[in-house]
Amino acid sequence: MKILSLLIFITSFSFILPQDENDINYLSKVYSDLEYDSEVLNSFKKVWILNDKFIVMQIYNMLEKKNAIRKNRLPLTDAQRDTVYSLIEKGNILIEFRKRFYDEEIEQMRFFFPSTGSISGESDIIDPIVDWVQISKLLGKDKYSEMKLKDYQVIEGTKDYYESGIGFQFDVYLNLTKPHLMFWSSTTDSSNKYLVYLFGKWGNNYINLPGWFYHDYIVGLKLRYMDDLIKNPTKENYEIEAGTGIYARQPTDDRLGGGYRKLFSGGNNLYLKVGGYPLSFLGYGDIKLELETMINLNNKSVSDYGGKVKKKFYTIKNYVTFAGTFQNLANLGDFGILDCKGGVAVHDVENLLVDPSQVDFVKLGESSFNTLVFAEGILSRNADFLQHRISAYLNYNISGNYMFFGLTTHFTISNTLGLDFLYSIPAFGQENIPFWQNQDYFVVFSPVLRINY
Repeated sequence: MKILSLLIFITSFSFILPQDENDINYLSKVYSDLEYDSEVLNSFKKVWILNDKFIVMQIYNMLEKKNAIRKNRLPLTDAQRDTVYSLIEKGNILIEFRKRFYDEEIEQMRFFFPSTGSISGESDIIDPIVDWVQISKLLGKDKYSEMKLKDYQVIEGTKDYYESGIGFQFDVYLNLTKPHLMFWSSTTDSSNKYLVYLFGKWGNNYINLPGWFYHDYIVGLKLRYMDDLIKNPTKENYEIEAGTGIYARQPTDDRLGGGYRKLFSGGNNLYLKVGGYPLSFLGYGDIKLELETMINLNNKSVSDYGGKVKKKFYTIKNYVTFAGTFQNLANLGDFGILDCKGGVAVHDVENLLVDPSQVDFVKLGESSFNTLVFAEGILSRNADFLQHRISAYLNYNISGNYMFFGLTTHFTISNTLGLDFLYSIPAFGQENIPFWQNQDYFVVFSPVLRINY
């Protein structure tokens, strides 16, 4: 009798267990029917899109740790996982959230490509999560509440893009050698974006004068333009900078004793820089070209330097730098994305004497011109907690036959607080380094603070 009862129990229980995909679909339908059916009200539901790639990466990592990522109901392969991770790193994946009609709970969360300009399921990169209980458990109480409050950079899917104010509304980057402050932004249609900044720049690594070793601190305006802000909010189509140099050093009274190694400002100048992706029209969208120049407008007068003692110094009045960056050459996982940069630079050098008895400078010898070539490898990663940019470069001065090796590191925590550091030393030809340039090493550093939303 006990055996018969056991067989009846097992037989009955087997009807409850799902035997195939049809049973699974049936149970899923039963579960979904327990909720109030509001599909016909989708057009009235609150929909918004998260386009902050740091938060997107953070949420993706949460799902991955809890083994909740699927594509066509199957776990991702290693190749699929690498592809998705790379796309998120580049800012090419967004998250769409949708609230239920009758309360404030999030009923759907989906990762998608924005390239189609729509929010249809065809652009999903992984299977969407369509249950608010599961979403809240996967994100945790704090992150789920944050997503509901929308206290981050979003696009309101139920509004026109122009009204939503796509992109950063406020961006302050404090760094001694390259600060900026965004003070105006505007959209022109569903995706075009203009950003205007005040910026500063001190030094030029590619002419071997980094940071405060350069005699002018450049200040001016910068315009950035993006024609696909949603797809990649950190990559501009082009940027234009215009400014002027404010002299950060003045020569000391050396009594003509020969102790005038440092460079000093010798004129009023105009600074210009243009960068962008003109080769994207030919299918090379990952090559960025940059042209940077400093042009002397007029010489400073002797009275600008004050004092009654003669002074001698060197100055660089003009330079031009042309560079190309090959981006996204390789994805090195936790180490970041590999970029390579190369180019050429030309600058002049003058040796001047300031004599209080004269109206103008006295030029000591002829101006010399230096031509340099440089190459740089860059490794960067924008993770959810720690962001870094590490590069190593070589600058070879063809005219003087000497080379410098430099290492730069940039670390920030949560894209907010960090440190910028540069160290450069002669690689060879140290005996050929001219009198006006440091002959041992360069060290430049600055704390970093960024506030943006």
